[in-house]
Amino acid sequence: MTSSGPRVVAAVDAGPAMAAVIDVAASTAEIFGADLEIVAVGPEPQIDRVPPGQPPLRSVPGEPTAWIDTAVSEPDLKALVLGIRSLPAGRRPAGHVALHALAHCPQLVVVVPPELDRMHRALSSIIVPVSGRGMPCEPLLDVVGRLRDRGRAVRALHVLDPASAPPFVDRWHDPELWQQQFWLHYWPPHGDVDVRLGHLADGIIEAIAEVDADGVLLEWTRRPPGARDSVVHDLLSRSPVPVLLVPHQRRVDEPAPWSTSGPSEKGSTSG
Repeated sequence: MTSSGPRVVAAVDAGPAMAAVIDVAASTAEIFGADLEIVAVGPEPQIDRVPPGQPPLRSVPGEPTAWIDTAVSEPDLKALVLGIRSLPAGRRPAGHVALHALAHCPQLVVVVPPELDRMHRALSSIIVPVSGRGMPCEPLLDVVGRLRDRGRAVRALHVLDPASAPPFVDRWHDPELWQQQFWLHYWPPHGDVDVRLGHLADGIIEAIAEVDADGVLLEWTRRPPGARDSVVHDLLSRSPVPVLLVPHQRRVDEPAPWSTSGPSEKGSTSG
């Protein structure tokens, strides 16, 4: 640990995502008002320097997953930023290090695709999918507040399908009333709500392209993404921009937020 204040850590390797991970981590640190730390982990990290203007690189020998277990236990860590996979054609939905971080990190995890271009590294425009199954968790709302405080654009996205239609969907003929009800029940930050029809993951990918978003912010239950978590699985596999995952521990009686078992007033808002 190199700082006594809040930190954002960029975990990098020698792959093509290194520069993108560092740039996104720098943006994340600015949003949190935190120091940036750049760490290369592995038996032979094969990195001897970072891009100009960034903090010095710290090399940590050993297994990356073991380092993650230690790093995420430090109370001053605000976010961990790492590549989704080392190579564009690498393992889907993510490499084993990213999956380990997602399963064990109690802080925000930002996963960065290796092909991310320079125009989408500032996290200046963020999409927040809202399921309509209950209020977002406090950690997600905290991140939304920080984004807005730092001048980032935050846009809520609600994709309607038979499993997620809200109880007041019959009032759709009055869009203003619908939006007020949505704010009241599901989206306390208010602001515009982008409403679409269809499959959730497809709607998110479409929205990213249409509004030229820099990232997607989701709640995350820290379960390995698989067939039953198709939204997170699809986003990690397909998203052209960083996916920001906020860990949230659901109560035992709460359904998976993106499950297909029908709407619930107890569910959370992401995958």
